[in-house]
Amino acid sequence: PAFVLSLLAAWPMTRWFGAVGIAHLVAYATANLAASTATAARSSWRYLATLPLVFLIVHVGWGTGFLAGLAYWPLHREKKS
Repeated sequence: PAFVLSLLAAWPMTRWFGAVGIAHLVAYATANLAASTATAARSSWRYLATLPLVFLIVHVGWGTGFLAGLAYWPLHREKKS
C-alpha cells in the first residue's frame, strides 16, 4: 500500500523536491532489479527480462487492492442483529 501511495505522490514530490522527490522510485527500481536478478539466477535467466514488470504488477495490484479494501469494507459491513 505504501508503494502505491508513493506513486500517487510522485508528481507533487518531484515538482516540489526535485530529484529527492523521486528517490523512492529509484530505490524501488534498484530493489526490483536486484530481486529479479536473484530470482532469475535461481530459476532461469530467460525470465530476467520480464521479472521486473511482473514484480511491479504484483506490488501495484496488491497495494491497490489493499487500499480499495480499506475504503470499501468499512462502508459495507453487515449490521449485527
